[in-house]
Amino acid sequence: MLRSDDSSVAKSAMNITVEGRRPRGRPKTRWLDRIEDDMRLLGLNVDDVFDQRKWHNRTRNADPRRWETG
Repeated sequence: MLRSDDSSVAKSAMNITVEGRRPRGRPKTRWLDRIEDDMRLLGLNVDDVFDQRKWHNRTRNADPRRWETG
């Protein structure tokens, strides 16, 4: 999504901020939090998104299709 156009709906939805208060207790894990955790495990950062060769080599190891075929 970071490489997509700034006017795309998906990018706008990712960057939206919601007003109001959260309920008490532990905050829920957001989708973006999981993505950041996965990128950290793979040794990637936001700048690596633009290096398609590095991105492909690192994320190929985590491809779920490879798990299904065994």
